[in-house]
Amino acid sequence: MAVTARFAGEFLGRGGKFLRPFVTLAAYDALRADLGDVRHELAPSAVSRETARAAAVSIEIFHKASLVHDDIEDGDTARYGRPTVHVEHGTPAAINIGDYLVGAGYRLIAGLEGPASLRSDLLAILSDAHVRLARGQGAELWWRDVDDEVSSAESLEIYGLKTSPAFEAAVAMGIRLAGLQADDPFSVTEYSLHVGTGFQVLNDLKDWQGDLENDRRVAGDVLGGRPTVMWALALENLDKDGCAELLEIKTACSKQRGEAAIDTTTAIQSARRLYRQAGVFSKAAAIVANERKLAADAIKDCSYSRLREVLEFLLDLAVPQQAIDDLLTAESGV
Repeated sequence: MAVTARFAGEFLGRGGKFLRPFVTLAAYDALRADLGDVRHELAPSAVSRETARAAAVSIEIFHKASLVHDDIEDGDTARYGRPTVHVEHGTPAAINIGDYLVGAGYRLIAGLEGPASLRSDLLAILSDAHVRLARGQGAELWWRDVDDEVSSAESLEIYGLKTSPAFEAAVAMGIRLAGLQADDPFSVTEYSLHVGTGFQVLNDLKDWQGDLENDRRVAGDVLGGRPTVMWALALENLDKDGCAELLEIKTACSKQRGEAAIDTTTAIQSARRLYRQAGVFSKAAAIVANERKLAADAIKDCSYSRLREVLEFLLDLAVPQQAIDDLLTAESGV
């Protein structure tokens, strides 16, 4: 009877950076210190750190649930150096494990100590993030069939839905647990939008270097048929013949996932040549740099110095300028 809970618990602790619960606790600790420097009564609804820790766990549970479902939808076979949950236990069981984790996350929030208004606010933060994430993932799934009709600007909007809500929920929960309303210190939504979008575009660039932890091949998104802003940029900046060649690569890769096979090395080399021809790598890096700037601008007027330092640290962690420079250097040397 406990098999689903056992599998869910095992996957929850399997791996990952645990960035989101770290952000929640760091924001909580920083803001509590900031408020302590002023007047404690500014945040009468703050909770204990133990309660904040429990709330932080919930956001990691939601994140892991989304990974279980995303891996099914993307057809990924490895996560954290091991087979994905649906490969290991089958797709029906994996869907159920993901659903179980969603329920466990909400149950954890519902049982937190503190006023009912706090639990209501946290549930609102998380459910809103959950809905937007699903909308973003749904838009991406739709995009796979119409990628030549989606602009790079529209792709960034999809990224904002798919990636940013988790960052926003992590920061907003930390602020609310510390006793303030989420948008009191600054615009959490604007900051998180740019952090999440920059993070996702940077991941697109990293895709061309591979991902050993999750067993991702170089150019795995192209080979796997997953559209990205880099793909949209290529179609916008290539001539008619270049676009036709890129779409042929996609078709060939789609066939490879069925019964036919292609030379993946040749496909990657051709796609890389076309991306370079379209200036995709430099254009994507410029988008990341701009998202970094916009995120920094969103918090520059935050009057809580320790909280601002945490948010600056998160920005450097999620969208480090050095990573952009290193990837571009590696790309130019290939």
